[in-house]
Amino acid sequence: MIQCRKIEPLPVVLMGGKFWDGLRQWGQSMMKEGVFARDEIGLGYVTDSPKEAVDLVVRSLPAIVKARLQKLVGINRFTSMADAVEAFQKLNQES
Repeated sequence: MIQCRKIEPLPVVLMGGKFWDGLRQWGQSMMKEGVFARDEIGLGYVTDSPKEAVDLVVRSLPAIVKARLQKLVGINRFTSMADAVEAFQKLNQES
């Protein structure tokens, strides 16, 4: 969908580095074979940290959405998964 310009690029956050290691190795081998370009597989992020996962998603949001979330929660950055969930719940209640 990104290649067809139907949606904007967004991060794919995969939790658990050990679990996703095989997929990462496969992606690297496909890139070496020329099947994928680096920018095509660069959208996936593997982490073991919920805080990092939330940060990756929030950083990818359009500026207007970030501004509304910051206004609702009253902080500049989410410090926990609970902060992010609270902000998204408030945003959904406004809609």
